[in-house]
Amino acid sequence: MVITWSKAMGEFGAVLMLAGATRMHTGTLPIALYLNMATGDLDNAITASCILLGISAVTIGIFERLSPGSEVNPCF
Repeated sequence: MVITWSKAMGEFGAVLMLAGATRMHTGTLPIALYLNMATGDLDNAITASCILLGISAVTIGIFERLSPGSEVNPCF
């Protein structure tokens, strides 16, 4: 599931080719990151990248905690 999630997060090229990069019409975080970098809006680009990193970190943490054989105690 982690590999599938990583692949889904990295499908920037397919979304860009199929949906295009139009502000307020193709509202995915990778497209927002691309548009902000292209227009030089680095503050919003950093915000979008931090959100993507946060989603990835939380998802990987959940998968690690719930995976069979995990040594991490699920009950804090």
